[in-house]
Amino acid sequence: MKNILFVIASATLIASFNANASGANEVRHFAGAQSATLEQALENFSSNNKEVAKLLNGEVNETDMAKIHELTYSLENALEKIRNELDDLADTLENLHNASEVMKRDDVIKQGQKYITTAQKVVK
Repeated sequence: MKNILFVIASATLIASFNANASGANEVRHFAGAQSATLEQALENFSSNNKEVAKLLNGEVNETDMAKIHELTYSLENALEKIRNELDDLADTLENLHNASEVMKRDDVIKQGQKYITTAQKVVK
């Protein structure tokens, strides 16, 4: 009798494990919050990082991991926008540098204003 109960219990556990394991392999994908502007990207980056940090501060259960997974999509979108904007900012800085080097006042003013406008969004 004990052997039969052991076999039934083992079979139940194995079936339960297989059902959970197959469900765990199903990955859900999300679009994530879009970041149309640098300001929006910085806000999304900041707020989503705070949420991830909060979740990591706890027990980090399956629900937390699922929420972190979802948040990473928004973070990836924000970082892509920030990276693109900072690449453009680096180009603008180079233009400012070159214009100042050869004393082109109008270009220095134009590139300088463009540079400062964007840079001030990043550093407040």
